Amino acid sequence: MLKTIFVVIPVHNRCDVTRRCLQSLYKQDDQNVCIIVVDDGSTDGTSEMIKKYFPEVCLLNANGSLWWTGSTNFGIKKAMELGTSNDLVLLLNNDLVVRSNYFDLLRLANNDFPNALIGSLVMELTDPDLIKDGGTHVNWYTAKYTSPNSGKFITTYPEEYVEEVDYLTGRGVLIPISIFDAIGLYDDKTFKQCGDIEFPVRAKRHGYRLLMVFSVKVYSFPESDENINRRKTYTISHFKEYFFSFKSNTSFICRYNQANKMIPNRFKLTSYLFFDLFRVCFHYFSRLRFHR
Repeated sequence: MLKTIFVVIPVHNRCDVTRRCLQSLYKQDDQNVCIIVVDDGSTDGTSEMIKKYFPEVCLLNANGSLWWTGSTNFGIKKAMELGTSNDLVLLLNNDLVVRSNYFDLLRLANNDFPNALIGSLVMELTDPDLIKDGGTHVNWYTAKYTSPNSGKFITTYPEEYVEEVDYLTGRGVLIPISIFDAIGLYDDKTFKQCGDIEFPVRAKRHGYRLLMVFSVKVYSFPESDENINRRKTYTISHFKEYFFSFKSNTSFICRYNQANKMIPNRFKLTSYLFFDLFRVCFHYFSRLRFHR
């Protein structure tokens, strides 16, 4: 029996972005797909747009208090209610689009690796042969993150290339429902935002493989330089948001909680935190500009 893929998309505003994402999903021929959009308090007409143009979507509404992690769990719970442990959840951010054979390729990857979390290769929408995110490796002692495939062209790799990685984000990750049954959901008590990394690391610790399958691709909209973690320069006015906002993945609390959840070994945790916080501080202060 063909497995159902439940696509879970958490959204908050960015109506036009969500519309383009859904348009690309509905160009697929796969009938065993259920798209679940969790609208966490959008004020720009996102829910109304979905009801008008995509009535097939399973739309869940919240009041704005769930944020990314809570919204993701809300959608996963709905998928588990509608499906079975044999089915699959695909986590997808709304700033991504896919090509018409995306679900076919996901199913092939799941057939090859049925008990793995399968990450999609993130490509640049403006340069569709350029790899934006090809998977990340982590040294858990020195907190050094390396992405050896990012910035390269997809044509340099064989079509069937697969790479085992140390964590996955929420940008096109296929997860069997049976894994949620086994180890629980995302940790929305500790992380409102930035909660997408901890769960895959927890899964890997329980013996599940984390794979980037290069035949499976999503295409990313250009990211705004106004995002606090992607700015090329900072001023003193950015200090509080960068180091203390829960929406920033460089906040001290976020970095500590992630490390504490991902690294059970106390010695390794201490070493990791020292180097990680040093890098976070260096990133900010090396880009700090004083304006008259």
